[in-house]
Amino acid sequence: MSTKSTSSSLKISSSSPLAAAGKPKEFMALPGWLRRAIRDENVMLFLLGVRWLSLLPPLLQVLGPNQYKNILDWLVLGAAIATNVALSVYNDWFDRQLLRRPCLLAVDLLLAALFLALTGGSESPYGLYAMAPLLAGAFFFEMRGGLLSALALSAFYVPLLAFAPREFSLVAVLGQVMGFFLIALMFGYPSVLLRRLKSANEELQQAQADIARGTALATLGKTVAHVSHEVRNPLVTMGGFARQMQRHPENAEMVRHHSEIIAQETHRLELLLNDVLTVARPTPLQFTRGNVHEVLDRACLLAGGDKKNVNFVKDYDPSLPWLYFNAPSLLRALLNVLRNAVQVMPDGGNIQIATRFNSAAEHAHIIITDSGPGIPDTLLKTIFEPFVTGREEGTGLGLAITRQIIHEHGGTLHAQNLEGKSGGAQFTFELPLAPKND
Repeated sequence: MSTKSTSSSLKISSSSPLAAAGKPKEFMALPGWLRRAIRDENVMLFLLGVRWLSLLPPLLQVLGPNQYKNILDWLVLGAAIATNVALSVYNDWFDRQLLRRPCLLAVDLLLAALFLALTGGSESPYGLYAMAPLLAGAFFFEMRGGLLSALALSAFYVPLLAFAPREFSLVAVLGQVMGFFLIALMFGYPSVLLRRLKSANEELQQAQADIARGTALATLGKTVAHVSHEVRNPLVTMGGFARQMQRHPENAEMVRHHSEIIAQETHRLELLLNDVLTVARPTPLQFTRGNVHEVLDRACLLAGGDKKNVNFVKDYDPSLPWLYFNAPSLLRALLNVLRNAVQVMPDGGNIQIATRFNSAAEHAHIIITDSGPGIPDTLLKTIFEPFVTGREEGTGLGLAITRQIIHEHGGTLHAQNLEGKSGGAQFTFELPLAPKND
């Protein structure tokens, strides 16, 4: 007989988000019964397979030359096969019934004892077949269930030997009975440990879920506070200018000036909200094969703008092959880093852009180094977190979006300060030749 779990705490539905999280698509595409067997949530499916394999010795004995061959052997073999067919077809029904009525295991034990007694006792080829209900009792009802199953099997088996058509040895029977209890102990104790392990794992998952929920709420609170702060100032400015325009609509110059400021603040709010939505709800990217050096050239052109005192020094690796990437998002990621480098060097300086190809790992490296003051030590470890910024006018979302884009490309992004006279900050992008499919 078979069951999926002894309690609801030991089972996670295969259709639940928790069970599906982190599962490969190939695994989730497998049939439900096979997924349960792989996850060890239905050990009795394995035991059902053991039952069928255990019928091979008696089948060979019946088919082969044997002095004890008679109609009884055929009847017992037929009964065992019929029992297996019933257990296989009605496996789920037996699962539920066994949980509700554990005493049904006694029927299985009685059949096993009958097969053993009628086919040779200690020399019966059905020895392995009798182990299945013992394992079921030990695994699903722990140590006590295993010992009670061994006791029931022995109580059924020993009296039935009186009707055995063959002679048997008392010493062999005693050893066989002791083997029943030994198997119950061997599988009963590990089942207790497994229950505790599953219970501890469930508690750990719950604790992790609570921590994740608390972290999400804390992040949400921080996001709301920062966004409300960033939105409040432009709204106050826009509201004040709008009221002045209402009071003095005849002042055309003032209306024009205030209208321009309101339009600028509106555009600033749009950019802020777009950045927040990008971090909170990223969209899937479409990748095409292209030359990353062309994207770098365009990023340098846009980042430099009219800054005549900023010099871009390019050191491209000619052996770097074309990559698969999303050009608009990668351009945005590079621009965020380059524009930050330009902004931290108001008096000008050098920005070095180098590319390298790691043929062994099949990765491309993009290294951007500026000659600015570097990243403050207090921000270095959290520079890629949302709303972390060293500039008063910054939103702290640029580098968070950059890291998110690089992760969506299957790459990594690191930042460090350079030592020595030149100083400055260095950002290293590591991108695969093609993003891996999930």
